[in-house]
Amino acid sequence: GDWASVGARARNVIALRREPNPSSCDLSLGPPTPLVITTSMNGFFRCAGERGAGIALMLALVRRFAHTPLQCSAGIHNKHVFARHCRMQCHSLLFGFTSGHEMGDPGLQNALLPFIASLASNLSEVPYISIGADLGVYAAFEGPNYEGKGTGVSTVSVSSTVGAPALTEAFSQVSRLSFATFSGATMDRANWTEATGASRWPLKYGLPVVNLLARNFSRFHLPSDVEGSVNISALDALTTTVAEALEAYLCNSTETPVHASKKAS
Repeated sequence: GDWASVGARARNVIALRREPNPSSCDLSLGPPTPLVITTSMNGFFRCAGERGAGIALMLALVRRFAHTPLQCSAGIHNKHVFARHCRMQCHSLLFGFTSGHEMGDPGLQNALLPFIASLASNLSEVPYISIGADLGVYAAFEGPNYEGKGTGVSTVSVSSTVGAPALTEAFSQVSRLSFATFSGATMDRANWTEATGASRWPLKYGLPVVNLLARNFSRFHLPSDVEGSVNISALDALTTTVAEALEAYLCNSTETPVHASKKAS
């Protein structure tokens, strides 16, 4: 539908943690670059699996990163020893819950993305994690209208953007989950119209994107998409893996080599 022609209004929820992350980052390399994690927060009917799972995952990430900046330790998050020989650029974490997904994503296109652009001079360096639909939902349901008990886990597909090797490497670890597939750098900013769901809009803006979503959800856009749609154990495992991927990116991807003779004290 055309949200503007009917005067529809909706609100985004945006949380920006301005404190530099990780704790060992070097502000002399420049101001913090936003690291953006977003999800759509409305849909058809109760949309517990379609949207509720992504919102729950986001809230868990907010809680995990809310209190103190990440502490990076050499050899824990990556295969490089960076604590002594590298200076890491700083990030500021931005969590965005956007509205109007089923009406062309006005909350994302007209509000959140312009806000991100106001925070960064080079959008090609702003990582964007798109938490899509149907994450951690059951693969099948009993009953003629899929209203019964669920079984299994619907496959979560994860892809990253061409030309964003640090994001690709950090999120490749999702492939260790039995119900997730990682296709690697398959999204092209030059062909943003071919992207799936809300991830196309940050690609259009030129941001490097990681997109997570599941397909073939039997209750998608149906009244039966209620609380029992989500496999809680699977969603919990996915949440932990996404959090660890974000930590790996923060601790590894923005490192700038420094010769031992020029180390900062």
